[in-house]
Amino acid sequence: MTRLLVETLAASDAPADQYEQLGLPRNPDEVGQARLLVATQHDRAAAAREQAARSNEFAEGALNLRTPPAQLLAEPTAAKAIRRIVPGLLDTELLTVRGAGTLLQIAAFAGHPGRTQLTAPADERAHLFPLLPTNDGATSR
Repeated sequence: MTRLLVETLAASDAPADQYEQLGLPRNPDEVGQARLLVATQHDRAAAAREQAARSNEFAEGALNLRTPPAQLLAEPTAAKAIRRIVPGLLDTELLTVRGAGTLLQIAAFAGHPGRTQLTAPADERAHLFPLLPTNDGATSR
């Protein structure tokens, strides 16, 4: 199909910038497997097919993956840990797009961070901010 598109562009006397915008060569004979993004995007497509992470898959503390980012940012130790493990996450437009969404919701919505990247901050927050037992023996959140 890529070759057919290049041939159609050539038959239509498309300007050079049209080829550049599409990332295509002007010569149909130069179209080959290297021009296809299937292999390049395979991992991204596989990740998109995975079921979103659930909170019960991760360690849980008083601050956890369901804690709104604004709350995490208010706690310097938690914010520092997240910035170290998932650089840039707390400083992106994802927080404004999702508003009060949690890290778990952001991951489900944006596909980033993935399960592996969510595990480390969840474990660290559970360690730093453990759930405290209540008078009735349950744990508080």
